[in-house]
Amino acid sequence: MERQVNSMDSLKGQKAVVTGATRGIGRAVSEALLAQGVRVFGVYGGSEEAAAAFLATAGKDLTLHRLDVSDYGQVERFYQNVEHGVRQHRYPPSTAPVSDGMRPWP
Repeated sequence: MERQVNSMDSLKGQKAVVTGATRGIGRAVSEALLAQGVRVFGVYGGSEEAAAAFLATAGKDLTLHRLDVSDYGQVERFYQNVEHGVRQHRYPPSTAPVSDGMRPWP
């Protein structure tokens, strides 16, 4: 049986973390979520140019964070930002704020 979508299924106002957010499938997912009114915390590890280009075209609900997902400390600080809703500003890719002390995602 196919599930019916209704207003209760809206993602508007939710937060999402998208890895590989600046290119390929990750960017497509980010764009789709942004179109639904989701605040996207995008993670990327590569091209500053791709990140800057995405920021230039995205709405206010995108924040990009450059980090190495194999570095536990970086991932921990990133989730601290997400937990505390760091969203007052759109940050240039290499200057996203970080803070310490968050439990990692289970």
